[in-house]
Amino acid sequence: MGGTNEAVIPPDPQYQHSKSIRVHENQNRGEIDFHNDAGGSKVSIPTTRFFTAYEKWREDPIEPLRMIGRNQSGELAQVILTSYMDKDNHLQYATDTSSILIGDTIKDMDKLAGIGFGTTNNE
Repeated sequence: MGGTNEAVIPPDPQYQHSKSIRVHENQNRGEIDFHNDAGGSKVSIPTTRFFTAYEKWREDPIEPLRMIGRNQSGELAQVILTSYMDKDNHLQYATDTSSILIGDTIKDMDKLAGIGFGTTNNE
C-alpha cells in the first residue's frame, strides 16, 4: 500500500482507545508511518528513532511506549504502544495515535533556550 514491511495492528477490544493501525516503513523519507485509515490520520516517526525506542521497549514492554513524530500536516503527534495479554495468554499490543498540544511551560522554556518544536497544533 504505502511502503515496505507493512503490517496492520488490530485494535484490542478491551482497550477503548485502541485503533486499527496500518504501519509501514517509508524508506524514501526514512520514517515509519502509522496510519489510522478510519480516522484519516498518520503519524510519522524517523526510522532510527523508532527502531532504537522499539528495540529497547521490547526488552521490557510493561510500560507503554510513547513516540513523538509529525502528522500529515507537520504538527507534533504521538504513537502509543500498550502491551496486554490476550485471551490466549499471548503478549500483544494496542496502538493509539493522537495530536500533541504544547503547553505554556514548554513554550516559555523554548523562548529562554531560543528553540522550539516548530509547527504545532497550538502555536
